[in-house]
Amino acid sequence: MSTPDLPKLKRQIYRLLWVELILSILILIPSLLPRLGSASIWVTPGGCLFALIHSITLLVLLRKGRNTSSSFPPTSKLATIICAWILVLVYIAGFGLALALLSLTLKYHFFWYADIMVIVELVLVGTQIGILVTIAVKCGQQRRSIMGTTRANIEYQPPSGQ
Repeated sequence: MSTPDLPKLKRQIYRLLWVELILSILILIPSLLPRLGSASIWVTPGGCLFALIHSITLLVLLRKGRNTSSSFPPTSKLATIICAWILVLVYIAGFGLALALLSLTLKYHFFWYADIMVIVELVLVGTQIGILVTIAVKCGQQRRSIMGTTRANIEYQPPSGQ
């Protein structure tokens, strides 16, 4: 089994972080526009703010890290991977809440403007969930490949006195 090409993987993660940033901003529009976030009980707008902080922080750290030769890029840190998975869970909760409230409102009336915006929000949130899962998996691949090369470079030294 070959290790992934790190520069290619780092570039993919970098691009996915930009997509996450743009989608977070786009999700805020249909989420807050019709009912001020009440379609997902304000879970999705909160997740968007957390995702904005997540992506901006990583993009800034990746930009600063280009000048240094650190063995661990910020995207391969365990905290980054855990935050990405927490964001996935937050967006899944927001998706479920918005879907449940949409199904309840569609029982009593046909599509209104607010319902169309909730559907747009659901599509964008579903896309964001896929992007975040991809980011978390790729960051995990990057971490495993770096850990594998780091462990391979360390030689085994038996304890002294034997």
